[in-house]
Amino acid sequence: MKEKERLIIEAAIKLFAKKGFNSTSVQEIVELCNISKGSFYIYFKSKDALLLSILNYYHDKIATQLVEIKQQQLEPRENYKAQLKVFYNFISENKNFIIMQIREKSIPFNDEIEQFIHRIQRENVRLHQENLLTIYGDGVTPYIADITKTVEGIYHSYLEVIIFNHYSLDFEKLVRYILNRVDNIVEGLLKSKEEPILPPSFLNMYELDHRYHEKPSASLHDIIEDMKVTLDQLPNLEEDLHVSFDILKEELEKEEPKHALIQGMLANLKEIEAVQSHRVQIAKLMGVKVL
Repeated sequence: MKEKERLIIEAAIKLFAKKGFNSTSVQEIVELCNISKGSFYIYFKSKDALLLSILNYYHDKIATQLVEIKQQQLEPRENYKAQLKVFYNFISENKNFIIMQIREKSIPFNDEIEQFIHRIQRENVRLHQENLLTIYGDGVTPYIADITKTVEGIYHSYLEVIIFNHYSLDFEKLVRYILNRVDNIVEGLLKSKEEPILPPSFLNMYELDHRYHEKPSASLHDIIEDMKVTLDQLPNLEEDLHVSFDILKEELEKEEPKHALIQGMLANLKEIEAVQSHRVQIAKLMGVKVL
């Protein structure tokens, strides 16, 4: 992200949290940034586009923290607790912004927002599912969908307490309490051998590819963002591969991208198994061959 783009996003966050999205003008944003309106529209075609960029900005900040936790190689239970604390800390720190957008109902429901929501849902379910299986083992697999949805319910209930009831919580104590309750749930299910409400395959619905049914431009954005998250999670990735991705991302965001350059950057990333599906999708959408 370019420095001026970050400056605009951070200024808008302050104004949207204080005045609301609808009551904040582009002029107020550029005045706070000390830039011209022309500079604003170089980076964002509209206020709606800016709001989507803010959501992605927040998402990237959380993803970065989750990667840092993963790199610490903590014990599974401590890893999960640390991840949950990241989300609760984020909500607490950005509560005013969140409350204002909810109050105003300012987030537009368009194709890009829908795809963003699907991506967040998919990543959150995957996070809970992977952590639960790592902590409790394959024995909970028949109940993994029920346990995942139960954890999501508990997690979101306390989010509501923080946002709507303005209640301060000790997050270390909270995440420990939540995992203790999960222990109780898992123990009860395994002991009772009760038939699951949801089959494990229920969670597969979150992996359905909602991203590629709409406009290619919207799909392309989602693919590249997902690719970024995947690369960030890979340990010891060579610097030149990060550079190749940055060049690819920048070129794809241009109005008239150079197909030869895109093809070259995709070729540079061909040895990374984790992003093969991303390479194929980008090549297909851009009409280039996968080398």
